[in-house]
Amino acid sequence: MMIVVVKPWQAHMLLGLLFAVFLAGGYHLAQNMALRTASGPPVPHQPVFEIPGAGNYIALCVNVDWGSEEIPAMLEIFDRYQAKVTFFLTGSWLEKNQDLARQMAARGHEIGNHGTAHAHPKQLNDHALEKHIMDNAALIKSILGQETRLYAPPYGEWDRRIVQTAAGLGYYTILWTLDTIDWQDPSAATIVQRIVPKAKGGNIVLMHPKPNTVGALPQLLAGLQAKGLKPVTISTMLEAGRAGHTGGGEV
Repeated sequence: MMIVVVKPWQAHMLLGLLFAVFLAGGYHLAQNMALRTASGPPVPHQPVFEIPGAGNYIALCVNVDWGSEEIPAMLEIFDRYQAKVTFFLTGSWLEKNQDLARQMAARGHEIGNHGTAHAHPKQLNDHALEKHIMDNAALIKSILGQETRLYAPPYGEWDRRIVQTAAGLGYYTILWTLDTIDWQDPSAATIVQRIVPKAKGGNIVLMHPKPNTVGALPQLLAGLQAKGLKPVTISTMLEAGRAGHTGGGEV
């Protein structure tokens, strides 16, 4: 067995090199994290169900992976009631419906990230989960010229790993306060009853492009307005929450 004797000056040099490598690695890690969140303040490492301190603002979120035929009517109704909403689009839908997506953006609505496809996020490994978010981000950027910091996981499926992965990429994980459960095809009256009596400022309302949802929208929007609530995008409500928030959770 050969014994290597390291002289003191060699040991100091080796330690110095290792320290320099450590610093460089830490610098690049910090730089990468800064790049990921450079578009705004740090995002929370917990899902967003509502936004405290948002005053009379309320957010309608439309998750879109199907239902293209209902979108034009939804846009007309939103225009009529001067409501701005956040459409969360999957990449697979966006690629096939680019003109509809451009209409959403042109009418002042917000585009959010619903992943590349309507996959179960919990079933994706870390690399696949990042691609699920970032590949769709690149698609939104290339087609609409927009960047978003909002991610709505398909199926509303979340856990600590999913939320922390999204946050590390600079994304809020958006869920909801009130659910229309419109995918079960309830009546328009049932949809209205599920939302309007309970709605409060700072709430997030989930819906999809379904025929009964379109039928419910005029009464739903009129009911919200009668309560003094103003439908705005998630980002608008986040800004209002940051301005008016006085404690009780991070936004």
